[in-house]
Amino acid sequence: MSFVTLTSAEGQCFRVDKSIAQQSHTVSRLLEIGNEDLFDLITAANYLEIEEILDIGCKKVADKFKNKSPADIRKTFGIVDDLSNEEDEQIRMESAYFDCAFPAALNDCDEIEMVFRLLDLPNEIISIVFRKLNIVDRFRARVSKRLNLLEQQGKYHIKQLNLISGNYSTCSPEKLVIAMCNFDENVCFKVNKERYIALLQKISRNTSVDNLTMSTFHLDHTELMSYVNSISTRELTITNLGTGQLDVDKDSLNEWTRERESLYLPRTKLTGVGLVSLYDDMANSKIPLRRFRMDAKSPTLFYFLRIIGITLVDNKFVSTRTDVRIIVEVCGLIGSKYFFLIGDNMVITTDRSIVQYDEGKLWIERCEDNRSLMGLPGYKQDILFNSEPLNVVFNYPNILNSSSYYSYLTIHILD
Repeated sequence: MSFVTLTSAEGQCFRVDKSIAQQSHTVSRLLEIGNEDLFDLITAANYLEIEEILDIGCKKVADKFKNKSPADIRKTFGIVDDLSNEEDEQIRMESAYFDCAFPAALNDCDEIEMVFRLLDLPNEIISIVFRKLNIVDRFRARVSKRLNLLEQQGKYHIKQLNLISGNYSTCSPEKLVIAMCNFDENVCFKVNKERYIALLQKISRNTSVDNLTMSTFHLDHTELMSYVNSISTRELTITNLGTGQLDVDKDSLNEWTRERESLYLPRTKLTGVGLVSLYDDMANSKIPLRRFRMDAKSPTLFYFLRIIGITLVDNKFVSTRTDVRIIVEVCGLIGSKYFFLIGDNMVITTDRSIVQYDEGKLWIERCEDNRSLMGLPGYKQDILFNSEPLNVVFNYPNILNSSSYYSYLTIHILD
């Protein structure tokens, strides 16, 4: 059995089993200690591989960065500014938005009893500390060459990133909201377009995002879009870009679908041919993408459906394939949807209004083990997988278009 001896600031000694120390609720009380004792505790926990104590200790160090300016961070940790002019300017460019949106607190660092010797810790421990900082504090923590390099080499993660029009920004461990100004007026913050671009570029280099949403109705998005697309995201949602059209077509679609599970786009240049190509790649699992949504014109939708074997004739769906089920969900005219279930794993969802009007929303999704990704608007798993098919007419390709050979399935409308 392996034992560990821990000493508190009051000189109390604790000799405990190493495995028990990792789970002990008294560990947090041991961290009510001075900087030198904290340094020694982190060093010992790292050497003895006591992960819980090391984790709590690094969190304690991360708290010392919270909401401090670079100057105060240097005072707190006794760090000399050895950044070159070029490095300093780059960091200022990347942090300019945060400096305006989230001003650092005025801290009285002169009262610090003793600095914490951060740079005396090994790189792997400092990297753990960096991973515990929110993105604003992490950007400001690059106060020396070594810390700047360590931050660049790290990999970080944000659950939610929202880019919006407006003047309201928030930052938490779970979510970052960036208010994008009108570049011509700069009414929100004194941050020009180049600084927004520097921020997005910096995020794209070493920060992944679960869900990135962009809604910038009053903003010219064209110059920013490539930088938004370069950010590693599990789910990318772009909405409310005004009356413009996103420059996405069949040739550039791969740049948008790379390594993503979910992609929501507004109006694009994507044609029915591009949709068919995307559908084939999704159905055959050639790409990670499992859910795609876009605002589609009705001719684009009908071309896409026709190529994969489904046609609307005299208000009846005609199909050349036997693996199609179609369900209609009636929730009033606006909320109603068609669900096209194709084979074992593909689901196409459209607004019913797209059949009657010129435009509507189109979803394409690949399910796995009869399960959808969470949060698809209008998607109800119990409807899709536990209901009878509705009015489909099979028109087998080896038979001429004679209505006497049509085979009608049961109509099933869900209220």
